[in-house]
Amino acid sequence: ADERAAPIDASLTILRGLHARWVTIFRNVADDEWQKTGIHSESGPMSVVDLLAGYAEHCDEHLAQIDRIKAAPDFV
Repeated sequence: ADERAAPIDASLTILRGLHARWVTIFRNVADDEWQKTGIHSESGPMSVVDLLAGYAEHCDEHLAQIDRIKAAPDFV
């Protein structure tokens, strides 16, 4: 299927909800909790700081992907 034919509204709604949830979570992390660690299923041990940094990097990757798509000659 050609994802470019699908309306983008549903994807944007999902992203807005996801980002809002992460903002709520990170705003409620206490100062002494930022270095606590857990086990990520793919990355192994990660602190809350690592998780936030990884999420920010992941978002940057998606923004770069959007820029590449928009720069393509066939972008509508």
